[in-house]
Amino acid sequence: MINWKITNLEYYNEYQGLSNVVKTIHYIVEATDADNNIGQCVGSQQLDLTQLNAKLFTEFESITEDNVISWLKDSLNATDPSSVETLEGFALQGVVIGNTEETNVGLPSNW
Repeated sequence: MINWKITNLEYYNEYQGLSNVVKTIHYIVEATDADNNIGQCVGSQQLDLTQLNAKLFTEFESITEDNVISWLKDSLNATDPSSVETLEGFALQGVVIGNTEETNVGLPSNW
């Protein structure tokens, strides 16, 4: 099973007269097998706002995760039509490899 999750959104407070315009999507593509082994692919995608249409604009508080996943996939595939399939493949590959080591995310404290 493959699941796309939105982990965060970056947005302009104001852009072309609109408020809270999403500019970057942070996401995880997660694959799970029948034994509940998980593989993940993490990324960020900047949206192309050159075609932003004020008439079709969705207010920030009205955005759903499904909306954002659709924007994300459209944006990824605009760059390379196989991007979504490739990212899902990377997540599935993580399940197949089956890494049991615990991992963390962070920066050195002296930065």
